[in-house]
This record gives sequence, structure tokens and C-alpha cells, in this order.
Amino acid sequence: MKRTCMKLYLQTLVSLLVCFIVLPAVAQDTTLSSYSSSRPVVTATRSITLLPGFYVPSGSSFHAYIVAATAAPCIPLAAALSTDQNYILTYTPREPFAAGTDLSAK
Repeated sequence: MKRTCMKLYLQTLVSLLVCFIVLPAVAQDTTLSSYSSSRPVVTATRSITLLPGFYVPSGSSFHAYIVAATAAPCIPLAAALSTDQNYILTYTPREPFAAGTDLSAK
């Protein structure tokens, strides 16, 4: 009985260690100055800053997500939405916009 409990304890401990070591940590703030094809998806828990001159080459893919510190990475909407259903996509800013801000640029 003791061996079974000890074995289960060790398996659980090793599993937890692997999860904390292997799973990548999500940065709180991320700043990008150039596009990298090896990192087409960027996540952060607080902010993602794209410096002047940042661009994504034509034909490349780039996604940036702000995620909760404990949440799994965001799953975007399906790329091919069905044409026989209506969809409502809303945006709720976490900080108020400045007066006179043009929302079409957001």
C-alpha cells in the first residue's frame, strides 16, 4: 500500500514539474520591432507593443492576443463562418478611449 501511494505521489510530482518546465510562460508585456516567421502568434497578459517600422510581409500570417494570466491561449473565431447564421462580434475596451477617438482606426 505504501509503495502504491509513493509511486502515485512521485508520478504526480513529475507530471507537475513537466507542466511547469515544458509549458511556455506567457509574458506580461511584449514589444516587437520586427516580424519573425518563427513566431506568427504572440500572446501577452497585459500589453503587446508594435514599434514603428513593424510590418508583416504580404502572404504571411500574424496574430496577437491579450490573454488572462491563467487562461489558455485564445481561440479565434472560425475562419469560415457559415452564411446561414447571423453573428455579433463585440469589442469592450478595458480602458476608456480619449475624447474624439475615431473607432474605425481601432
